[in-house]
Amino acid sequence: MILTNILGPPCAGKSSLAGRFILEHPDWFYTSIDNCRIIQKDEKLAWNMLEEDLEIINRNIVFESSGLSWRLPNILKKQTKKILSIALLASKEELHKRLSLRQNKRDLPYKLRMDEKQSIDWVLQNIGSCEYPIDLVIRTDQVSKEEAYKILSDKIEEI
Repeated sequence: MILTNILGPPCAGKSSLAGRFILEHPDWFYTSIDNCRIIQKDEKLAWNMLEEDLEIINRNIVFESSGLSWRLPNILKKQTKKILSIALLASKEELHKRLSLRQNKRDLPYKLRMDEKQSIDWVLQNIGSCEYPIDLVIRTDQVSKEEAYKILSDKIEEI
C-alpha cells in the first residue's frame, strides 16, 4: 500500500491534481487537512481525523497539505505504508496571481494563524526545511496541468 503525500503552498495545484487522480483511480482514498478542518471545526480534532484517515490499512491513500505542520512528521513516522512525498511549487508571483483569480475558495470554520497569501510566502520560505524526504518536486509554473498530472501519476505508478 502507498501513501501519497501531496504538499505545497496554496494555489500550487494540489487539489486539482489530487482530485483528478482520485477520479481516475476510484479504488484510492483521498483526504486533506482542509477537509478535516471543515468537518471537525476544530484544529486538534481535524489533525486527529487526518491521522485516522491515514491509518486506513487496506487502501492506497492520496492526501494533501502544506506539508510543513509540526504535527506531520510524527504522523508520517507511524505509517506502515510506503510514503511518496510530491511537492508542487511555483513562483511566489504566480501563486499570488492564481490566488487572486481563485473562484472556488473554501471557507474554513475558524481562523488560522495565516491567510492564504501569507501561507504561500511561508511555505515557499520553509519548504527546504521539511522534516521528511521529498521524492519529487513538480514546478507547476513551468509545466502545463496535463504535464504535471502525467508526472505525478507516472511517479505513483512507478512505486
